[in-house]
Amino acid sequence: MDRIRRRLIAGSAAGAVALALARSPASAQAPPRPKRVVRLAVVTQLPSDEQVAAVRKRRSAAWAKQGLIEGRDIVEDLVYVLQLEWDEKARSEFDARAREVVASRPDVIITLGAAHTLRMKGLAGATPIVFAMSTDPVRFGIVESLRRPGGNATGVLMSDPTFKRVEVAKALVPKAQRVALLFPPGGSPDGEWPADEGFWPELQSGASQLGIRVVAVDPSPDRSIDAIAQELRNSRAEAFVVYHGPWVRDVTAETLFQVQLRSRVPGVLQLHHVKAGGGCVTLEQDGNEGPLLQFAIAAKVIRGERPATIPVHVTTRVRLTVNLGVARALGVTVPPALLLRADEVLEGPVLGQSR
Repeated sequence: MDRIRRRLIAGSAAGAVALALARSPASAQAPPRPKRVVRLAVVTQLPSDEQVAAVRKRRSAAWAKQGLIEGRDIVEDLVYVLQLEWDEKARSEFDARAREVVASRPDVIITLGAAHTLRMKGLAGATPIVFAMSTDPVRFGIVESLRRPGGNATGVLMSDPTFKRVEVAKALVPKAQRVALLFPPGGSPDGEWPADEGFWPELQSGASQLGIRVVAVDPSPDRSIDAIAQELRNSRAEAFVVYHGPWVRDVTAETLFQVQLRSRVPGVLQLHHVKAGGGCVTLEQDGNEGPLLQFAIAAKVIRGERPATIPVHVTTRVRLTVNLGVARALGVTVPPALLLRADEVLEGPVLGQSR
């Protein structure tokens, strides 16, 4: 983890400054307006029909915080994509849409995720790109370094919380010597999962400093609950961590609750699993920090700064949530030290119990 930590430290100071600026109230001297209306192509995840209006409202409010008004200073073309599937058909469809975006000659392209950023960068020529991703952009050749990106792309690295989740698993079960990481074999073809060769060595190196070893368990949706629970028991893990990624969409809170119940191994789950009553603890990135930084960086580019000289900013804020109702149902005693760290403590719900 040392190499990643050095990169995170390199970017975190600049990130903190940018976040402070992004949050600060309007000063007496307002930031300069663009000399003309700036056209933005925003490659983002497809919301449900009922969420579209809310998404646009949030984006308008976020731009307003940067002193930019839609219609007056900027015009957005929201390019919705399905990031949950990334097969050859999806790549072909995305590339066709990406070429349309580039042909429309936007002034700035805003992207979400390493896969879409890489493909847009290959097509965009010199058009500035402002990204948000959880994968190291240096490793994937998107930027030269976090301090000086050096090309036409810069943005936000939403630091992968996997290692911090492993730390929480150890805190949940202090005597644990093995922690399982649940993710499908082979990682993901989209570059957002731990498919690259550096992930496991770095994770094991960090885990060894906690006195634990991380083992892999396959939670693929086509496997039965009993099969996953049996593999957990066979791995001799005393706790597990659910890795993020598109596959999590197909794993219900009920499934993970039953996996814990049958294996007697508690897990660090995703936030929606814990709030649905399927898990007792979760550690998530602060959902506001990354977008806030991305808008602040994009505003700099809109006002004429070059991406090559704008540092990639690194998110650092996380939120710890504990569901004591689920902990009791699973027979898990949450250590007081972990409870003191929690940002939110819930008494429920618990799957299978009436509310």
